[in-house]
Amino acid sequence: MRAQKRALLGALVTLRRSLRDLSSIAPFLADLGARHARYGVCPEYYPLVGAALLETMAEVAGAAWKPEFTDEWTRAYQIVAEIMIDGAERSAAAA
Repeated sequence: MRAQKRALLGALVTLRRSLRDLSSIAPFLADLGARHARYGVCPEYYPLVGAALLETMAEVAGAAWKPEFTDEWTRAYQIVAEIMIDGAERSAAAA
């Protein structure tokens, strides 16, 4: 779990740095989606994970969390999820 925690944190940091230009990390995200699919992650899991992730981020940030953060992170997560799901589907079709 420690390695998984580091991987998630690293992905979130990369995402945060790339929020203004998600296309720059699209290949990384597509590959990540393909790997997640191989681990058994289904497209219907993404909204559940996104909601839990945003709730956790807000909880950890406490009073520093602003409503606009939820809006922006929700939009970003939806784009990320779409890219990852597309990467998973393209990988499955190529197999």
